[in-house]
Amino acid sequence: MEPLIDSILSKSPFYSLTHLLIVVSALILGLLAYKRSPHNPNNKSFLALNLSLALWATITYLSNLTKLQIETQIILNRLTFTTGFILVIALFNFCIVFPERNTDKPFIFRIVLISSAMLAIFAGSVDWLQLEQVTKETVTFKPANQIIFQMFFFAYALFSFWALAILYSKLKKLKGKKHTKVQYIFLAFLLFVIYVFATNLIPAFFGERFFIGHTAFGSLIFIGLASYAVIKHRLMDIRLVVIRSAAYTVLAVIGVAAYILVVFYLKKYYEQLVNPDLVFIAASFAVAFGFKPLGSLVQKRTDKIFSKGRYDFDDLLKQLSNILSVHLLLENLAKFLLSTLSENMKISKSAFVTKDDYQYSKGLILSQKVISKITTIAQPNKALVADELEDDSAKKRLMTDLGIEVLVFFPDPEEEMAGFLALSEKHSGDAYTLQDLRLLEIVAPQITIALKNIEQQKKVIEQIVEERRRIDQDAHDHIYNRLGALAKKAEVAELYPEEAKATCGLIKNDLRSTVSDLQKIVHDRSDEEKGNLYPIEELKKICEDFEAYSSIMLSFECSYADLAIADPKHLWHLQCILEECLNNVRKHSKATRVAVGIKKDNGAIVLEVKDDGVGIDTEKQKQKTKNGHQGLKGMRERAKKINAKLTISSNNGKGTAIMVKAPI
Repeated sequence: MEPLIDSILSKSPFYSLTHLLIVVSALILGLLAYKRSPHNPNNKSFLALNLSLALWATITYLSNLTKLQIETQIILNRLTFTTGFILVIALFNFCIVFPERNTDKPFIFRIVLISSAMLAIFAGSVDWLQLEQVTKETVTFKPANQIIFQMFFFAYALFSFWALAILYSKLKKLKGKKHTKVQYIFLAFLLFVIYVFATNLIPAFFGERFFIGHTAFGSLIFIGLASYAVIKHRLMDIRLVVIRSAAYTVLAVIGVAAYILVVFYLKKYYEQLVNPDLVFIAASFAVAFGFKPLGSLVQKRTDKIFSKGRYDFDDLLKQLSNILSVHLLLENLAKFLLSTLSENMKISKSAFVTKDDYQYSKGLILSQKVISKITTIAQPNKALVADELEDDSAKKRLMTDLGIEVLVFFPDPEEEMAGFLALSEKHSGDAYTLQDLRLLEIVAPQITIALKNIEQQKKVIEQIVEERRRIDQDAHDHIYNRLGALAKKAEVAELYPEEAKATCGLIKNDLRSTVSDLQKIVHDRSDEEKGNLYPIEELKKICEDFEAYSSIMLSFECSYADLAIADPKHLWHLQCILEECLNNVRKHSKATRVAVGIKKDNGAIVLEVKDDGVGIDTEKQKQKTKNGHQGLKGMRERAKKINAKLTISSNNGKGTAIMVKAPI
């Protein structure tokens, strides 16, 4: 154990820490992928690949420890080739499985598996390496038989590039998101294989010394690119990550160099004038407080140069908030919201759905059955991302079948949700980043508020429309008829001057009554009077006014004179219905007689109006309704408001009977 510790301590900290980083990163990435979806063949093969990579990097590191016994170093160097073949098997397996989760291994995989396993056993068990040179700092080895190493070389080359060819053939066929994943994996493997061959296998093939100890550094390239494609850090485009990393590295180097230069310069040339302690303190403060602003500047510049296709988070959030606060029509809100998101996030298809089954789609049309299924998997306050779900879960299958990458639900404290956004993959095939998801999760509650505002606005508009319709209907049924009767009375006053005084008195009383009713209509004060009302006199007066100023004979019969109505609105609507009935008789029926009857029937008041006129032509009545005549339609609506049943019986040439049965 002591030689091992001495050997580790003798290596440079950079070398040891780099290998430690490779091993730990590979283990973490593989375990994270497996934990995310243990039953996914992609994740299992990725775990196997990273475990073999960590094992290979560990053996490679140990094989370069020069203070171990020579026999131990020879064994470790042979084991490097053994673990290399294990890594080749894992690589080949991953290239076959990824990304289609293909579990059916072809015959060629069995050939590779058997051949690599035999070569791995041979490389680890046969004594084919011998000592070449021992110096104070290094110990090198060479093959005892060059043919053996050449066999290893061709096997590595054949199996590695064969795996890359399989992956490249998939890359050519795939599109969208899968294409992007395979693209990064292919690039990771290609660079890794090239690095391994360039630093170790090719020089050794031509008889040069081995560089096994440095070969593992190529794993960093693989880990960086493969982790982005499989684990999905969801940060940003990988190119920007690399550029930013390089930029921050340069920044750190510049900061350290500037610090050393300033301190050295002042100490050397101005030591007599400047206190060295003050120089160190001032320089430390300059680095501490200047690094962050300089870092922000570098970040903005790299974003501007290498992220032209991305959006400004704050600016897009401001745009979306403005859309949600300005648009009070649901269709406009959904249209502009999806258009803005699609344009900035480069989303190919999307849908905006509310709990009331309203749907606005941009290429992603969801059936009512599908919407019902989606509502059952609602996840408030957090976006549901298909890539983060277990592969065997119902949620994952549903989203995958529909082509949905992200579901964002609108949280509603009163209900489970107010609706949701369904977003498909991006045009570029890139995954949704943490920035994307954070923006969507911030906007979701704002959408809920906007929907409630729209709903409230809709109710207000409906109330206004209903109020206007009520006034129009009440004026039609009550005021217009009264004014018509007043006109008739004025005509009587002109024809019979001797009765003009009495007629004017009637006109004056009727005008006051009409004004009072008009105030009730406009201000909806028909229910101001409380307590039981006795409608018989009110209804009888309407009949008397009709008979007085019409040539049609009217008979009024009431079998229950003490009938009382508790709700004043019922009396109001009954009056309007009776007035409209008599008005229709006068205008359209050509009747000579009309009978009005009032009776009580099982706790209800029954109003019946019969005439001997020409009856109602159904087709003509439909046409009148289309042209804005609301007589019969208005009566039906009034009957509905007081829970009354209205029945109309009519035959051409045989008169009309209208009956209203309303609860008392």
